Amino acid sequence: MTAEKINRLLITYNFEVEGGVPDNLKCDLCKNLLVNACQSRCGCRFCSKCIMEYVSRGNLYCPGGTSECKEENLTICSNIHTDYRVNRKIAKMRVKCPEETCKVYCELVDIEEHLRLCTMKSQNCPFFVLGCNQPKMVIQDLTNHLQNGTFQHSKLIIDIISNMRNDFFGLTTKEVELREDINLIKNHFQSQNEIMMLINSEIEIIK
Repeated sequence: MTAEKINRLLITYNFEVEGGVPDNLKCDLCKNLLVNACQSRCGCRFCSKCIMEYVSRGNLYCPGGTSECKEENLTICSNIHTDYRVNRKIAKMRVKCPEETCKVYCELVDIEEHLRLCTMKSQNCPFFVLGCNQPKMVIQDLTNHLQNGTFQHSKLIIDIISNMRNDFFGLTTKEVELREDINLIKNHFQSQNEIMMLINSEIEIIK
């Protein structure tokens, strides 16, 4: 995984680090786990974004406040470099999957692949956009929901079409066309086999 992807993950998720974040891997400004770590000549470390914002406010010298900072007496801009060694160390740290119900820990460099395959990932029902109010579910629960919710989901589709018909009520041509569409959908969902094929295809897509 590239350093850019790792930095994006660190920005996106507030990872729980196994054993906690060591002090030497915390930013001396925000006090959180370093993101795209930079180091000053005097040994202080910062997230690249934190130190850029610090300098943009007109600050010239290292904010570390240690005796080494004062002895160096150099402007922070001429005193900073990307800390590749620390960034590699952070990439190898073990972090918890950000999905609340998942208890898996893995190296940060592998977390993207884990998230792609995580069986505890919560997802909305595919019929959510049509009005299904079931809360987000993990994959297994979602599979069961799709298999057991055939009637409710088909009714949502029919209701949508019925509402469209009502919107166009009074427009003879549109009303006739929509009535035909409703009848087609009703006939389609009378076949349980066809419904199960639809649900199974949705499940395969989710997997």
